[in-house]
Amino acid sequence: MSPAAEPAEPRASLSSGGEREWDRLRSEFDMARSSWLGWVFASSAEDAAVLEHRVRGILRNRMQTVRSYHPSTPADLIDVTSALMAEAWPDDCGCVWVEAVRVDSPGLTVPATGSWTDAWQHLLLRLNDHRDAVLRRANGALVLVAPVTLKAMTRDAAPDLWSVRSIVVELPAVERTGPVDQPTAMSRPQRGNDAPAPSWAVVPDAEPVSMPSAGALDVLRQATTALASGRPNEAREQLRGAAAAYTSGSVEEASVLALLAAADEAVADDSAALDHARHALRSPELPAPARTRALDLTWRLAERIGAWELAGAAAQALLALHRSVR
Repeated sequence: MSPAAEPAEPRASLSSGGEREWDRLRSEFDMARSSWLGWVFASSAEDAAVLEHRVRGILRNRMQTVRSYHPSTPADLIDVTSALMAEAWPDDCGCVWVEAVRVDSPGLTVPATGSWTDAWQHLLLRLNDHRDAVLRRANGALVLVAPVTLKAMTRDAAPDLWSVRSIVVELPAVERTGPVDQPTAMSRPQRGNDAPAPSWAVVPDAEPVSMPSAGALDVLRQATTALASGRPNEAREQLRGAAAAYTSGSVEEASVLALLAAADEAVADDSAALDHARHALRSPELPAPARTRALDLTWRLAERIGAWELAGAAAQALLALHRSVR
């Protein structure tokens, strides 16, 4: 895959939390080391575009360029792997920026071009195996920009690459204007180390084979588009109405609730996000991609509010799920 042309100036702006993360990333560029690795986890491609635009401005002042890749399909992302392994960096290149903030729609059939999760895993495994060679050829920063939902998989799939990171940036979807609404039942661990895992954290023995109905798939597509376009409230309204119409525990209800949890998080309603994620996870019909995202969301939000036992249960279930699908 060839590098992309410089994109137009983005219209989006960062939240104050995103601005703090940008300050951290800018500090890494200010150190001007010969080669280093940075990770950016974003909830939207628009936020990632703001960072890329600012990085280009910094390097332009130093007479340096950014070599960017914006794959439009999973197959293109796999091709980026070969480009990073084979292509020489131009002398004036201060950063190679790989951005694919794309997610697979819950419950949908994997398209002919493959899934984004599988493509990211392919890239990470290859870079993990050849990390020293890739970084030796770098003149500056290698920045990998992925969906925030893949953060846990990244650590698991590429532990060696993860170990040499210089910075991890996570862009919040929405800045919080008040204290987090913390579910009081999670404020202290209640389960002993030898107690069984909660029902929502039990990974099914076999991958579900049922698929959501055509109507549910249409709702999921529309809500996914709204969420990716920065309209989380519209997505929530669609998904809430759909969830109430489906049978409890069905693949339709579980898939809708898993996406609703992501929409809840996008508007900083962590309490609702946790409730909807765990409700979805209780269904053995929830497809593995949606289960992965719901577990990762539960893990992140539980850590954020200090519900360590809840976070631990989610992390263990996520690891078990990754192992089961390998």
